[in-house]
Amino acid sequence: MNISTLFGLRLQNIPLINLRLEFNHHFKLLSNPTFREKFSSSVVPIQTKYLIWNGMPDAFLTLIAQRAILGVESYLPSAVSHQAAKKGLLNQDLAKKIKNPFSLRGNGTVNNYYHHLPSLVNPSWSLKVADPPLWKITVRFYKELRNPLFHGNQIDDSGANGTLLLFQFVDKLYKWIDSWCPMQEFLNIKKSIKA
Repeated sequence: MNISTLFGLRLQNIPLINLRLEFNHHFKLLSNPTFREKFSSSVVPIQTKYLIWNGMPDAFLTLIAQRAILGVESYLPSAVSHQAAKKGLLNQDLAKKIKNPFSLRGNGTVNNYYHHLPSLVNPSWSLKVADPPLWKITVRFYKELRNPLFHGNQIDDSGANGTLLLFQFVDKLYKWIDSWCPMQEFLNIKKSIKA
């Protein structure tokens, strides 16, 4: 747990599997045409397992899209760290690099997170190497959608069909991570902590 002297706020890690399960839940909801219909009509409360939203539908879509993106960006370094530890590669220097992917000196978030970070453990895990078409979409996604969504823009998506496509894209990123760090391993960690 980190304690900031600014505002006296304590920060703690979000259990990564919780982020993944939240993403899965919202992805399942968005995949349901009946749920997406709520975004085509007038403002109605939107209820999910995690919250009841009484605000504007586009703000809700923006919120869950931002959470989905932050989730995969948090999940990825932990998956790299987990695999490095499994392979006996995790030392203090590597842990620092994983904790701060921008220290890898790549050009931008996409290079640092999706190329250099997994390459620290296995170069073939790089998204650029493992799935070049998904890599190209990811580069474009960060430039056209991710960065604007985190710098004052909001989704405008009547019917939520574009948001569903965004979630399908993030799901592909998770599947790429699962190809070298199966989600089941994080579920097993959570179970062992509860025991």
